[in-house]
Amino acid sequence: ISKPKFMIEVKNKTLFEWSLDSLPIEISRKIIFVCLEKHEKEFSVSKFIKNIMKEKYPKINYEVIYLEKTTRGQAETVLDAIDLREMNLDDENPLIIYNIDTHFISTRLKSKILTLKNQNIDGLLGCFTSDDENLSFVEINEKGLVKRVREKEKISSLASTGLYVFSNVRQFVEAAETMIKNDRRVKDEFFVSEIYNILLKSGKKFEVDIAEEFIPFGTPEDIKKFETK
Repeated sequence: ISKPKFMIEVKNKTLFEWSLDSLPIEISRKIIFVCLEKHEKEFSVSKFIKNIMKEKYPKINYEVIYLEKTTRGQAETVLDAIDLREMNLDDENPLIIYNIDTHFISTRLKSKILTLKNQNIDGLLGCFTSDDENLSFVEINEKGLVKRVREKEKISSLASTGLYVFSNVRQFVEAAETMIKNDRRVKDEFFVSEIYNILLKSGKKFEVDIAEEFIPFGTPEDIKKFETK
């Protein structure tokens, strides 16, 4: 079993740190790291996380959750984590979802998250300009609001950074449950991006946050490319 991707080091920083450094984590009430039980047994991931958090982010409140097995996609992973924590669905704070194998810089993200409620917006979708067909793409309307999202289909030049923001927990959970119940898989996976399409149909409004810089770490080639930059 190879070590989890987030433990890989690139340019003196683990992917775990590259990922966290994309986010304005100082405004979080709590960060939940979702890991696999087998990774805890084989690689002591909780110790790895604890050491980095203590050294680099000592003031951040966090928790590590372990799943018994891999899920059928990121949306199911988040749903399982919410379930395991018995999270309060009436919590009116935003839910932010991010992955472990990308890094971006967005100078406007923090203020956009903090003003979600006042703007009467139901969430955000992190984007950057790309023409890589393997990503998920976002189409926006003339007001700059999200119109639709497509996995691995280039419907615009705005690709997803992997950052997903929902104005509250309940709307994510209800849409994710609907998606799984109706088996709405894309390429055999339950993607978080599809949840936006479900919520858009019910009249929800989402804005994009466009990153100034984006670095993918998804494949060994991506990592090599960044290392030689």
